[in-house]
Amino acid sequence: MDSAEIVASENGGVEKSNESEKISSRAHNFLDFYQGFLLAVDSLKREGLSLNLSVYNTSKDIDDSKKILAEKGVKESDLIIGPVYPELLEPFANFSRENRINIVSPLSHNDALLKGNPYYFQVNPSLVIQFDEFASKVDFCSEKNLMVVYEDDSSKHEINDNYKSLISNRIKQCENSESIHFKEVKYKPGGVTAEIKEKINQSMNEVKENVFIIPSENEAFVSDFLSHLFALTTYYNYKVKVYGFPKWQKFKNIPIDYFYRLNIHIFTPYYVDYSQRDVKRFVNDYRHYYRSEASQYSFQGYDIGLYFLKALKKYGVDFKYCLPNLEVDLLQSNYRFIQQSSVDGFDNKSVFLINYTQDFDIVEVK
Repeated sequence: MDSAEIVASENGGVEKSNESEKISSRAHNFLDFYQGFLLAVDSLKREGLSLNLSVYNTSKDIDDSKKILAEKGVKESDLIIGPVYPELLEPFANFSRENRINIVSPLSHNDALLKGNPYYFQVNPSLVIQFDEFASKVDFCSEKNLMVVYEDDSSKHEINDNYKSLISNRIKQCENSESIHFKEVKYKPGGVTAEIKEKINQSMNEVKENVFIIPSENEAFVSDFLSHLFALTTYYNYKVKVYGFPKWQKFKNIPIDYFYRLNIHIFTPYYVDYSQRDVKRFVNDYRHYYRSEASQYSFQGYDIGLYFLKALKKYGVDFKYCLPNLEVDLLQSNYRFIQQSSVDGFDNKSVFLINYTQDFDIVEVK
């Protein structure tokens, strides 16, 4: 396929200040995404790709989105990228299914939209997929002191049980499964510090590595637990390893020193190795053209553009049937799409496991 009609649904806006237009902080992220996408377009144009690119600002208004979907050019497109806001994804997903147009959800994930829509691509894996992939990367079979830490909250019992069941199933696959047990540590943050520390301390081992899995995105809870663990580890010189969720990287109130000193491992769909040649080239190009530093959104825009436009160029609009044969070197992601059935959409199941080492480095665990 030599040419393509692409619709990029951009979310953002401008704020007026002192009668001059200024890009809002939220819109900066979407602008970064778009700029990264354009660098992918530029790269593929040099390889012979010809395309018509239309960009729309959807805002957060569903009525505005419906007006966009009514435009002739959108209905004739080969690929829709966006929108970003989760509340706008459903009408666009329905439109893609009805008109048999491939659509990419660039940031948000909503598993419900995958059902019955084989034209829908979700590049940001759902949290359940991420945790399942994470559990497949962790060696539960080696001898260690394994603990799962939960927030004692009745509203989270069901999802905590799901995580516990997943870990138990992984352990059952070990040859020495009968000798492997994991402890559960539950408490509510804000309690008596001495009692909480004692409860944690009783679960720890002075000889073995103490491995904590903390399936929580609650910053207050995670911060509270890590502060207690940091104090105990510093005092008793315990050997520890902590596994956490990708959202931890965005927490504002946890000292970064905790990440390195507690040997924290995080599973995440995004990881940039700045030592790689392609990454260095992208960063230099981004600085040259935009006079700014590439953000996570910039890398995401580039990866999505490069992957899906290459798929269109090589296989045409029915590229979804050929994805197992598509190999694209991306910068901060890996795409491994799966379908629950032939009538459902494609969910990305690729995640990285990264480690904040005690040498104050961040490395990928392979």
